[in-house]
Amino acid sequence: MYNKPYFWRMPYPPYDQIAIYNSVERETDYLIFQKGMQLPAADIGHMRYSQDPETYDLIFDLKCAKEKISSTGTLENTTSVPLVREDVLAILNEICPDDFQAFPTLVRGTNPKFPPYELTNYWLINVNNLSGKVDTERTPPHRPHVLLPDHMNGHHLSRLADDRYKIIVSQTLYKALKKSKIRGLMFEKDLEGRDGLLPKDV
Repeated sequence: MYNKPYFWRMPYPPYDQIAIYNSVERETDYLIFQKGMQLPAADIGHMRYSQDPETYDLIFDLKCAKEKISSTGTLENTTSVPLVREDVLAILNEICPDDFQAFPTLVRGTNPKFPPYELTNYWLINVNNLSGKVDTERTPPHRPHVLLPDHMNGHHLSRLADDRYKIIVSQTLYKALKKSKIRGLMFEKDLEGRDGLLPKDV
Protein backbone atom coordinates (compact mmCIF):
# COMPACT_ATOMS: atom_id res chain seq x y z
CA MET A 1 0.00 0.00 0.00
CA TYR A 2 1.39 3.41 -0.99
CA ASN A 3 2.03 5.43 2.19
CA LYS A 4 4.12 8.37 0.97
CA PRO A 5 3.32 11.88 -0.29
CA TYR A 6 2.00 12.48 -3.78
CA PHE A 7 3.49 14.88 -6.29
CA TRP A 8 1.09 17.63 -7.39
CA ARG A 9 1.32 17.78 -11.16
CA MET A 10 0.02 20.44 -13.46
CA PRO A 11 -2.42 19.36 -16.22
CA TYR A 12 -1.44 18.86 -19.84
CA PRO A 13 -3.83 21.14 -21.77
CA PRO A 14 -3.54 22.42 -25.33
CA TYR A 15 -1.35 25.49 -25.65
CA ASP A 16 -4.26 27.91 -25.87
CA GLN A 17 -5.45 26.71 -22.44
CA ILE A 18 -2.15 27.58 -20.72
CA ALA A 19 -2.45 30.81 -18.73
CA ILE A 20 0.43 33.10 -19.64
CA TYR A 21 1.68 35.34 -16.86
CA ASN A 22 1.63 38.92 -18.08
CA SER A 23 5.09 40.19 -17.16
CA VAL A 24 4.77 43.23 -19.45
CA GLU A 25 1.95 44.91 -17.59
CA ARG A 26 2.95 43.42 -14.25
CA GLU A 27 6.52 43.29 -13.02
CA THR A 28 6.13 40.95 -10.04
CA ASP A 29 8.83 38.30 -10.29
CA TYR A 30 6.91 35.01 -10.20
CA LEU A 31 10.04 33.20 -8.98
CA ILE A 32 9.28 34.49 -5.48
CA PHE A 33 6.46 31.93 -5.38
CA GLN A 34 8.85 29.01 -5.97
CA LYS A 35 11.04 29.46 -2.90
CA GLY A 36 8.88 27.57 -0.41
CA MET A 37 8.80 30.44 2.07
CA GLN A 38 6.28 32.75 3.70
CA LEU A 39 6.22 36.05 1.86
CA PRO A 40 6.20 39.23 3.94
CA ALA A 41 3.14 41.42 4.05
CA ALA A 42 5.06 44.33 2.56
CA ASP A 43 4.98 44.85 -1.18
CA ILE A 44 7.41 42.77 -3.23
CA GLY A 45 8.27 44.43 -6.50
CA HIS A 46 5.02 45.93 -7.73
CA MET A 47 2.73 43.39 -6.10
CA ARG A 48 -0.15 44.76 -4.07
CA TYR A 49 -1.94 42.66 -1.51
CA SER A 50 -5.32 44.33 -1.86
CA GLN A 51 -8.14 42.07 -2.98
CA ASP A 52 -9.93 44.93 -4.65
CA PRO A 53 -10.26 43.89 -8.34
CA GLU A 54 -9.10 47.35 -9.36
CA THR A 55 -5.70 46.70 -7.78
CA TYR A 56 -5.03 43.10 -8.78
CA ASP A 57 -1.41 42.80 -9.76
CA LEU A 58 -1.15 39.19 -10.97
CA ILE A 59 -2.56 38.96 -14.48
CA PHE A 60 -2.73 35.84 -16.66
CA ASP A 61 -3.80 35.81 -20.30
CA LEU A 62 -5.53 32.94 -22.09
CA LYS A 63 -6.03 32.39 -25.81
CA CYS A 64 -8.95 29.98 -25.52
CA ALA A 65 -12.68 30.62 -25.24
CA LYS A 66 -14.07 30.91 -21.72
CA GLU A 67 -16.06 27.69 -21.95
CA LYS A 68 -12.87 25.70 -22.54
CA ILE A 69 -11.68 26.29 -18.98
CA SER A 70 -14.97 26.83 -17.16
CA SER A 71 -15.01 23.33 -15.67
CA THR A 72 -11.38 22.99 -14.58
CA GLY A 73 -10.26 23.54 -11.01
CA THR A 74 -6.68 24.45 -11.84
CA LEU A 75 -5.03 26.20 -14.76
CA GLU A 76 -1.72 25.21 -16.23
CA ASN A 77 0.34 28.38 -16.42
CA THR A 78 3.80 29.69 -17.22
CA THR A 79 4.89 30.22 -13.58
CA SER A 80 4.92 26.55 -12.48
CA VAL A 81 2.95 27.71 -9.43
CA PRO A 82 -0.55 26.30 -8.75
CA LEU A 83 -3.32 28.54 -10.07
CA VAL A 84 -6.50 27.16 -8.53
CA ARG A 85 -10.20 27.93 -8.55
CA GLU A 86 -11.91 29.03 -5.36
CA ASP A 87 -13.42 25.56 -4.70
CA VAL A 88 -9.91 24.06 -4.61
CA LEU A 89 -8.82 26.94 -2.40
CA ALA A 90 -11.65 26.12 0.02
CA ILE A 91 -10.31 22.57 0.45
CA LEU A 92 -6.78 23.84 1.02
CA ASN A 93 -8.09 26.27 3.63
CA GLU A 94 -9.91 23.44 5.38
CA ILE A 95 -7.02 20.96 5.43
CA CYS A 96 -3.85 23.05 5.56
CA PRO A 97 -4.46 26.81 6.01
CA ASP A 98 -0.97 27.39 7.42
CA ASP A 99 0.87 25.70 4.54
CA PHE A 100 0.27 28.34 1.88
CA GLN A 101 -0.67 31.88 0.96
CA ALA A 102 -3.30 32.59 -1.69
CA PHE A 103 -2.93 35.62 -3.95
CA PRO A 104 -5.79 36.97 -6.06
CA THR A 105 -5.33 36.98 -9.81
CA LEU A 106 -7.04 38.32 -12.88
CA VAL A 107 -7.39 35.76 -15.70
CA ARG A 108 -8.23 37.36 -19.04
CA GLY A 109 -9.34 36.01 -22.37
CA THR A 110 -7.29 37.92 -24.93
CA ASN A 111 -7.90 36.08 -28.20
CA PRO A 112 -9.77 38.40 -30.61
CA LYS A 113 -11.45 35.34 -32.13
CA PHE A 114 -13.58 34.93 -28.96
CA PRO A 115 -15.58 37.26 -26.73
CA PRO A 116 -13.26 38.79 -24.10
CA TYR A 117 -13.66 37.75 -20.48
CA GLU A 118 -12.16 38.44 -17.07
CA LEU A 119 -12.16 35.90 -14.22
CA THR A 120 -11.34 36.69 -10.60
CA ASN A 121 -12.03 33.28 -9.07
CA TYR A 122 -8.55 31.80 -9.56
CA TRP A 123 -5.85 32.14 -6.91
CA LEU A 124 -2.08 31.74 -7.12
CA ILE A 125 -0.86 29.43 -4.36
CA ASN A 126 2.42 30.24 -2.64
CA VAL A 127 3.48 27.07 -0.80
CA ASN A 128 5.28 28.56 2.18
CA ASN A 129 7.30 25.65 3.54
CA LEU A 130 9.82 22.98 2.60
CA SER A 131 9.52 19.34 3.66
CA GLY A 132 9.83 15.81 2.33
CA LYS A 133 13.01 13.94 1.63
CA VAL A 134 14.35 12.12 -1.41
CA ASP A 135 15.75 8.62 -0.93
CA THR A 136 19.02 9.25 -2.73
CA GLU A 137 20.10 5.63 -2.48
CA ARG A 138 17.06 4.35 -4.39
CA THR A 139 16.53 7.24 -6.82
CA PRO A 140 18.22 6.38 -10.14
CA PRO A 141 20.24 9.13 -11.85
CA HIS A 142 18.17 11.44 -14.06
CA ARG A 143 14.91 9.72 -13.04
CA PRO A 144 11.89 10.85 -10.99
CA HIS A 145 12.41 10.86 -7.25
CA VAL A 146 11.84 8.08 -4.74
CA LEU A 147 10.53 9.68 -1.55
CA LEU A 148 11.07 8.65 2.04
CA PRO A 149 7.83 8.29 4.07
CA ASP A 150 6.98 10.41 7.10
CA HIS A 151 9.10 13.46 6.29
CA MET A 152 6.41 16.16 5.80
CA ASN A 153 6.87 17.39 9.37
CA GLY A 154 3.15 17.80 9.98
CA HIS A 155 2.50 19.68 6.73
CA HIS A 156 -0.08 18.66 4.15
CA LEU A 157 1.20 20.85 1.31
CA SER A 158 4.92 21.54 0.77
CA ARG A 159 7.61 22.21 -1.73
CA LEU A 160 10.01 19.29 -1.72
CA ALA A 161 13.02 20.28 0.36
CA ASP A 162 15.43 18.43 -1.94
CA ASP A 163 13.87 19.84 -5.14
CA ARG A 164 11.93 23.07 -4.69
CA TYR A 165 10.36 22.88 -8.14
CA LYS A 166 8.32 19.89 -6.95
CA ILE A 167 5.19 20.23 -4.81
CA ILE A 168 4.09 17.35 -2.60
CA VAL A 169 0.82 16.69 -0.79
CA SER A 170 0.00 14.45 2.13
CA GLN A 171 -2.25 11.42 1.95
CA THR A 172 -4.92 13.42 3.81
CA LEU A 173 -4.94 16.30 1.33
CA TYR A 174 -4.74 13.95 -1.65
CA LYS A 175 -7.81 12.04 -0.46
CA ALA A 176 -9.79 15.24 0.19
CA LEU A 177 -9.03 16.60 -3.27
CA LYS A 178 -9.75 13.25 -4.89
CA LYS A 179 -13.09 13.04 -3.07
CA SER A 180 -14.06 16.47 -4.40
CA LYS A 181 -13.95 15.19 -8.02
CA ILE A 182 -12.87 18.64 -9.20
CA ARG A 183 -11.59 18.37 -12.74
CA GLY A 184 -8.02 19.20 -13.68
CA LEU A 185 -6.28 18.19 -10.45
CA MET A 186 -3.48 15.72 -11.11
CA PHE A 187 -1.24 13.80 -8.75
CA GLU A 188 1.25 10.98 -9.05
CA LYS A 189 3.11 8.65 -6.76
CA ASP A 190 6.86 8.67 -6.48
CA LEU A 191 8.93 6.50 -8.80
CA GLU A 192 8.69 3.50 -6.51
CA GLY A 193 4.92 3.69 -6.29
CA ARG A 194 4.05 4.36 -9.93
CA ASP A 195 2.30 1.95 -12.22
CA GLY A 196 3.91 3.33 -15.37
CA LEU A 197 0.92 5.43 -16.46
CA LEU A 198 0.69 9.18 -16.88
CA PRO A 199 -0.93 11.04 -13.98
CA LYS A 200 -4.71 10.94 -13.99
CA ASP A 201 -7.29 13.51 -13.04
CA VAL A 202 -8.50 12.94 -9.51
